[in-house]
Amino acid sequence: MLACLAGLGEARLRYVCDTSPDARRAVAPLYPGVRCVPSLELALDDPEVQAVLVLTPPSTHAALAMAALERGRHAFVEKPLTLQLGEAARLLALARHRRLVLATGHLLTHHPALAELHALLQAGELGSLEQLLAFRGGALRATRDCGAWWTLAPHDLSLLDGLLGSAPSSVLVASDRTPGLPLETRVHATLGYPSAVKATLDLAQGGLGQRRRLFVLGSRKLAVFDAELGSRALSVRPRRGPLAEELAQPLPASPAEPVDLLALELRHFFACVRGDAQAAALSPDPWRVMQALDAGERSLRGAGLEVRLAPASEVRPSPPG
Repeated sequence: MLACLAGLGEARLRYVCDTSPDARRAVAPLYPGVRCVPSLELALDDPEVQAVLVLTPPSTHAALAMAALERGRHAFVEKPLTLQLGEAARLLALARHRRLVLATGHLLTHHPALAELHALLQAGELGSLEQLLAFRGGALRATRDCGAWWTLAPHDLSLLDGLLGSAPSSVLVASDRTPGLPLETRVHATLGYPSAVKATLDLAQGGLGQRRRLFVLGSRKLAVFDAELGSRALSVRPRRGPLAEELAQPLPASPAEPVDLLALELRHFFACVRGDAQAAALSPDPWRVMQALDAGERSLRGAGLEVRLAPASEVRPSPPG
């Protein structure tokens, strides 16, 4: 992320804040002229700092983002935004009240193929939308912060939010754990939406490699988004049968140009900071994503019980005061 930011030309990197002296010593020679300091407050004392990127463990996101917003800075926060819905509500309310940008690092929502898929859905090219199925794998990490649900689900929940434009009406999450690790390493989630569309997520840390696929089944056509295929990530074909039969069909694997998602994500954030209304309108809704994450956490704590979200929960957090 630092290398991408430094080479982007959209903003000038002024500070790197890290509590670890070893980390600061390692970073300093790589970015001459950038100050490496032990706390965010030291950077916020500089009036030239306009925005903060929070790239720290999830349990620290809320406090660091709040510090930036309270000092009048825009904030980009790596996903998940927070680990508590109440914390997210306070951050989003403060950002809106102070007219600051608060963005979450939902990386794949910036893939050009997702805009193309959204346009196909809006035009009815797939027919009536019936079902979505996401497969995602990630590295197996021992963490006390969050397991597979909070680590991997934000990616797909943000994709679903962008495509469907609403929070789910119900969430059910079941999990498996790997011996020796404190939290779940694989989850299977079923989400219902007000439009009667169903979505399922199969997410695993260490079990599915780096697979990142989304199947979108319409009454006439099937669309497949495979992030590993770069510029050829989206394929569309006529529907041949039920989803189980479609999943057995081979996917095209022609050569493709890589897509620099980090650069696209950062450019989008800085466009929002500059007041680009079109860029802001294309952002995934962080409140709806957090609602779904919170519902999934409650389902996990309830041993896989379905959690229903009331329509009123779509209401945005109110500004303070």
